[in-house]
Amino acid sequence: MKSLRLFFAVVASFALVAGASFAADAKAEPQKPGCCMKAEKAGKKCEKKCCVEAAKEGKVCEKCLKKQQEKKEKKEEKK
Repeated sequence: MKSLRLFFAVVASFALVAGASFAADAKAEPQKPGCCMKAEKAGKKCEKKCCVEAAKEGKVCEKCLKKQQEKKEKKEEKK
């Protein structure tokens, strides 16, 4: 009985550690705006002026990303 408890405790702790490491990996990648993701799916690069300038600096367009987040928040508020 004790070995069974120990087994489940080890499995549960492993699951927590593994889950935390996967969550950290997901946050490491910067989120891309919808316009850039659509262009990337089509095999192109986003041609918006603000996105092109941000890409030259190795960044993501904050303007488009902010608009995308605002749309997502409005959508969640309606629910």
